[in-house]
Amino acid sequence: MSKTHLAVLGFLNERPMYGYEFPQAIRNRGMNHWAKINLPSVYKAMTTLEKNGYISGKRIIEGNNPPKKVFKITQSGKKYLRRLVEKNLSDPPAIVDFWLAVAFMLNLIPKSFVLQAIDNFLNRLKKQEKLHKKLDHLKNDKLNIPFNYKILLKFGGNMKQENIKALEELKKEIQKPENSVFFTEE
Repeated sequence: MSKTHLAVLGFLNERPMYGYEFPQAIRNRGMNHWAKINLPSVYKAMTTLEKNGYISGKRIIEGNNPPKKVFKITQSGKKYLRRLVEKNLSDPPAIVDFWLAVAFMLNLIPKSFVLQAIDNFLNRLKKQEKLHKKLDHLKNDKLNIPFNYKILLKFGGNMKQENIKALEELKKEIQKPENSVFFTEE
């Protein structure tokens, strides 16, 4: 699964875009940092997606300016995007992949699917948190554990707690009646 494919298709699902707009959109949402989307890979992804029929580009000439190519997502591109989002919601390789799917899930996925995926991910994180707490004894100063490992243990626990809080907040927002318009029918 390509995070860059998901991002390009996700942005085009929001609106048609010129090729030069993608890196800017990725930077504006910080995806080059938190999702680790490599900006040079965007144009390669666009070429691959267009070749496979997931996006289409049309050259537009405005006045005396050089031609620009505007891209839009195709029906098969929407299906592919939906598969990518569903895969990353239901079985993310890493936490960042789950959150990237969340970034582009609106108007694409049924609410019940998203809520189930959140519950599954919460359960997975809570199980990991329980295992992490079993390692708390390693933080004991009497044990000969290096300081850096103690900090890593603490950091890992804090990350899980923050992800759990964010998922619970996301779930509450999804369940609000006014947010139902952002999800597809079952």
